[in-house]
Amino acid sequence: MLKGVAVVVCAWVLSVALHADFIETSDGRRIELGEIPTERGGQFRFACWGQYPFEVKESEPWRLLSENDDVLEYQGNFKQYQAIARYRFHWGRLGAAEYQIDLQHDDARLYLNDYENILGMITQIYGEPISVEDDWLTDWSRNNYVDQGLAVLEGALEKSARWNTPATQIELMIKQIDSQVVTLVNYQSKSHQVMADSFRNN
Repeated sequence: MLKGVAVVVCAWVLSVALHADFIETSDGRRIELGEIPTERGGQFRFACWGQYPFEVKESEPWRLLSENDDVLEYQGNFKQYQAIARYRFHWGRLGAAEYQIDLQHDDARLYLNDYENILGMITQIYGEPISVEDDWLTDWSRNNYVDQGLAVLEGALEKSARWNTPATQIELMIKQIDSQVVTLVNYQSKSHQVMADSFRNN
């Protein structure tokens, strides 16, 4: 634990105590990592959109798993879940990020419990999502699966929810990838997305 660390969080500065999963401000407020409002500049954890990789590495307390020119991956705990925090760089600057939470249950219904739990946590931060979707693979799947958790496990259903802040698009999703149920929380810088779209259209 580091006491009295000055941490720059985009447009503002906090004097904080740094813990594994949260920061504690000098006035006693506790802010979970990953829960710092993106309205404050579009940040993910301690990082700000547009930062260089070395700047992200200086502020990230989780264990570094891998790195290359485009991606930094860290491992730690997101609430009660073991997670990977992944930073994505475009033109050398931070433009997107995500949490990846790999889930394993003997009871398929628990996958939906986890999804609803994470949905509730994110809703507490950003308010009600602007959209919630159940994407069924086929109409047959929609009409014949009684257990949505089993449908997700077998790749017949993907669930998602989306939020918008002034600087960031956020999407929560649960789906099957390579026979593994994965929950992703994606953060996309709106300004970087505009740049990417402009390059594609020119």
